[in-house]
Amino acid sequence: MKLKGLRQSALALAASAALAACGSGQAQDDSALKVMTISIWDNATYDFEHLPTIVENAAGPANQAGGINGQKVEVIPCNTKGDPNEAERCARKAADEKVAAVVGGFSLEANRIFPILEQAKIPYIGGTVTKPIDSTSPMAFPTAGGPMLQMADGVRPAENDSCNTIAMLTSEQSAPFTQSYVEKAAAHYKRQPVRTVTYPEGATDMAPYVQQWIQGNPDCLLMVLTPSSSQQALPAMKSLQVTENFRGRIYASAPGGLTEDVLKKFPQETEGIKSLGYFPPGSDPVWTDYLNQMKAAGNLTGVEGRLGDNSELRTYLAYKVFEIVAKTVSGPVTNESLLTALGQACSVNVGSMSPTLDFCKPVSDPAIARSFNNSFVWYEARDGHYVQSQDGFVDVLPAYLAQSG
Repeated sequence: MKLKGLRQSALALAASAALAACGSGQAQDDSALKVMTISIWDNATYDFEHLPTIVENAAGPANQAGGINGQKVEVIPCNTKGDPNEAERCARKAADEKVAAVVGGFSLEANRIFPILEQAKIPYIGGTVTKPIDSTSPMAFPTAGGPMLQMADGVRPAENDSCNTIAMLTSEQSAPFTQSYVEKAAAHYKRQPVRTVTYPEGATDMAPYVQQWIQGNPDCLLMVLTPSSSQQALPAMKSLQVTENFRGRIYASAPGGLTEDVLKKFPQETEGIKSLGYFPPGSDPVWTDYLNQMKAAGNLTGVEGRLGDNSELRTYLAYKVFEIVAKTVSGPVTNESLLTALGQACSVNVGSMSPTLDFCKPVSDPAIARSFNNSFVWYEARDGHYVQSQDGFVDVLPAYLAQSG
């Protein structure tokens, strides 16, 4: 990837500067406000090397204005490579570097990260919510709903009165987790039990599974796929004329699989598909400043088309939350002073990018106590892009709590 060479060059320059400072007897500047962005690259499945760069760019205006409370923001990237041991190394590096927070990024190894952050009292703002600890750790300050995505997957079609029978297509790995939430949504809206069709991870011929999915002519179809499986499923759907037969009644999980990148590759196959996201779609004017800032930096060559996807938007939003809360700290911003400020941040207003965030009020269900944003935006695919199909954010937490006791 082109960014890799840029980052390696930047690291080499930084190393040279550090050696020069040591050789000249100059003391290093310890006043920097350090944050870490943990992400995954050099991995066969995930390539999110650009997320630390998004945080660096987002910090640019504050740094140009003198920093936060006089401290320049320094972003430390760390690559888990999708390896739990590397993830633990990143967490230990965060503790060793005395970072004020981990901000945004993309990781799937929370079980190895959070125990170290908890010991060091380092908050994690806007992380990927994929494990139970992401919604329970006292260091977790997520900006998106994690498990509530699956609840929203079910709410979106189930709130449609014409969707009495729903069939879901998802992977064998995610089905046990996803199905329980979708079934809660169906029960809340008094729909028939959801029929689930699963496929093995890495399947390249999706036609047999798509055929099972449409069997019996269900009222509505729900696809909960990864980006790679979406690109296998959509041609199969086209060959079986699924899109034509179910126009307007096909629903997809956008943050997980049907990204704008996929829409651009398959504009005809995806036209009219209903979907959802944690935030307004990347084409929405609320992201204009973000997109302009990223493009002006000129260091994201090769990933411009992904800047409107979920992980990118979530990472930018995570930095904005960090900056807003950090500015409320009196004196130097440290992990401990920031943690105290986050615990008192009962109304973090990030504009229309997300609902106002309240980090003071945990959810009554201990399993998702740290789920601070349970709202979603309803999308529709048009001409290879998402547009918002319903005004405002839809909070799916009430439906979840009603079915969870």
